[in-house]
Amino acid sequence: MTLSLFAASLIATLLPTKTCARPNSQSASTHVIPVLGVLTPNWHGFGTSLAWWGCEAGGSSLESKYADLFFTNKTTTVTINGKRVSLPGLHLNIVRYNIGGTGRQGDFPGVTEYYNGGVSPTAAGLEWSKLVEGYWVNGISNDSVNWDWSRDSNQRSMLKAAVSRGGVNVVEFFSNAPMWWMTTQKSSLGGNLTEDAFTQYPQYIATVVNHAIKDWKINVTSVSILNEPSSGWWNYPEITQEGDNVPNKTDKVTLMKNLRTQLNAFNLTNVKVSGSEENNADVAYANLDGVLPIVEQFNVHGYQNNNNARGKLNMAVGNIPLWMSEYGDADNRGINMATAILNDMNVMQASAWVYWQVLERQVWGMLYASNFGSTPTDPARAVITDITSKYFVFAQFTRFIRPGDEILNSGHSNVVLAHTPRTKKYKFVVVSYSTSRTVTLNLSGIPKSLPKNVTLTYTNTDGSVLFGKFNSVINNKKIVFLASKNSVYSVEI
Repeated sequence: MTLSLFAASLIATLLPTKTCARPNSQSASTHVIPVLGVLTPNWHGFGTSLAWWGCEAGGSSLESKYADLFFTNKTTTVTINGKRVSLPGLHLNIVRYNIGGTGRQGDFPGVTEYYNGGVSPTAAGLEWSKLVEGYWVNGISNDSVNWDWSRDSNQRSMLKAAVSRGGVNVVEFFSNAPMWWMTTQKSSLGGNLTEDAFTQYPQYIATVVNHAIKDWKINVTSVSILNEPSSGWWNYPEITQEGDNVPNKTDKVTLMKNLRTQLNAFNLTNVKVSGSEENNADVAYANLDGVLPIVEQFNVHGYQNNNNARGKLNMAVGNIPLWMSEYGDADNRGINMATAILNDMNVMQASAWVYWQVLERQVWGMLYASNFGSTPTDPARAVITDITSKYFVFAQFTRFIRPGDEILNSGHSNVVLAHTPRTKKYKFVVVSYSTSRTVTLNLSGIPKSLPKNVTLTYTNTDGSVLFGKFNSVINNKKIVFLASKNSVYSVEI
């Protein structure tokens, strides 16, 4: 559901807090008795990758607005199709910055860069924002003259805007592909690594991280050099974005080991090496050989809904922090995303959860922008044209479950339960699916005095209510409420 279909209800439900109408019918019930055992002792947080949308929105007239929307808890007013709408900030604390591998014509004298089978990205019909500029402009040498730190200015500007908001405490750098000249096809769009690249590529990534820490004053906490390396679809000249196949397990391990060595050479021993960023838990489990002894954070993508694979991966990874580092889908309601978050937190016991592109032209984004501009300096780029209920569903998780929380066993697969040790607050997020139902939250095991009333925040994924609120009485240590079908409810006690 998008704004163009529910503008009136959106504006109505985003007015200051009031008692909202509750469902008046039911056909099922959910009784939640928390077990309270700790699943994840230290929740790292929720986040997003910059990459394409960071290139498009960074440096634009809306950069500050997006930084507020995504990285603070402030209510921010935006204009969508002529209507002024106030939105709750997502309050994300994790940001992932994409180290690019694309160059410019003439960077490497005598060597031609190729894009999608051609020498011109425009002629090949490629989107400029998916060709993220890299900094080591040619392979003549590692001398400073062959580096250009002015590149990728838009995404870098968006990164600094996000960090400046004060709520971002985790910054991960990641790479989808090496510099184009490190591949046999002379392309970052699916080129295969040259023999020298197994040394040059980690050197490049570590140098960028070091520069970001020393010159940009960005506290980089971890770095990843692989991106879905075993999936086999980053095949030049068939792809329209940066990517690199590394199917050989030994090669993957070599790249990560060399990255650790290069980081240590810069005395960046506190920057974690993360990996291996496989497409889903099943593929990650099948490609663990040699990976776990190297990584200090295990990253996996969420493009498969397989709880058996999630559970196996969780057991295999053990005490290493496990991140769901990339997820995206085309369901603009947000109910599929809510399911993924439930399963990743309860079954895979992830320590962090990162959405791929919060801003997109359409389909996968939470906010839509139809005009991302024809060039990086187009003044009309990144203007919001629509908003999805997925944005509010994400907020139901991100604004309640916060960094440093313990994730507890809620006792129910459709519920996430978090606890903040410092404040002794308990936070429930409940997802209701195909039927409306009576939900009972049994608080008898909560080791604290309970208030008489609580306020629940909820979103119906059909767009009829977005971040609405209503009050509920705690009676006999229970919260009982009627939940609409395909909806998400959050409460803090």
